[in-house]
Amino acid sequence: MSLDTIRAVETLSFPPMRFSDDPEFVVFDTEWTAWEGSMARDWSGPGEYRELVQVGAVKLDALTLEETDRLELMVRPRFNPVLSDYFKDLTGIKQSRVDREGLDLPEALDRFATFMTPEGWGASNGGDDVIMRENAELYGLEFPLANATFTNLRPILVERTGIPRPRLVTGQLDSVLGFTCDLAAHDALADARKLAEALRVLRGRGQI
Repeated sequence: MSLDTIRAVETLSFPPMRFSDDPEFVVFDTEWTAWEGSMARDWSGPGEYRELVQVGAVKLDALTLEETDRLELMVRPRFNPVLSDYFKDLTGIKQSRVDREGLDLPEALDRFATFMTPEGWGASNGGDDVIMRENAELYGLEFPLANATFTNLRPILVERTGIPRPRLVTGQLDSVLGFTCDLAAHDALADARKLAEALRVLRGRGQI
């Protein structure tokens, strides 16, 4: 997509989106186990699973997009309880914190489901709900949010901003969309808040 096309899209004004029929909805992000090169090989190495380590979520007013509540969960991986150096360097999450604060996956999923409500509406910049479902299956659990609605916001962001999909990763939304944010990247709660702020910025520009 050319720069002129991107600029043309940026000048468009869209009717304000209502993100949920409910009064509130949840924007969330996750961090999961990773190793050097695991993304390139799609976690196909021996013993490589995308086990949840951190879940961050903010509850937003569906009309104003203002934050009304927050949730952060640390999760203790069962198959790979020792975090890789690659993951620790990427996220800044320490092994000691996971050992101290980490919940077993069933409790973490139940807490997230309570926060979101079982038939609520959740949004992420990517398929974070797919990771949650994958974890439930890996652990032989029923997914507690099977009746919830999940939306991947990235296609919407691409359509409304004209910015190519690969550039719209959550950790770079502030630099890509041109707003100031001092929150760390690859921290699930910080990234959820950054995504929420991106929605507010785009709402202010009339793009969502």
